[in-house]
Amino acid sequence: MVRTVLLVVFFLIFNGLLVWYNVKLGDKWYKLVGILIFLYLLGGYLFYDGNKFLGTIWFYLIWIYLIIAIGEKALAVKDECEEYKKIVKVLRNNNSRNRSR
Repeated sequence: MVRTVLLVVFFLIFNGLLVWYNVKLGDKWYKLVGILIFLYLLGGYLFYDGNKFLGTIWFYLIWIYLIIAIGEKALAVKDECEEYKKIVKVLRNNNSRNRSR
């Protein structure tokens, strides 16, 4: 029972850190991944007592967070690439217009 309460408190702190790091660091997502790995190791050390159910929940939740963090970064990079493509297209059009004059 005590471990379950500690686990809930730890997840609340963990979620707060996750939100804070997303807002504070912005593009430095690799630091977020480092924090996630550290919390995974710390959580495994604190809460593993042979209870496979809690261990499994912890394992899958941490991987969900990792996938979300990496997925958000991938979407941001994709959006940035789309912006660069638009800029290059405009520059090429301007360049071809200047040559034709």
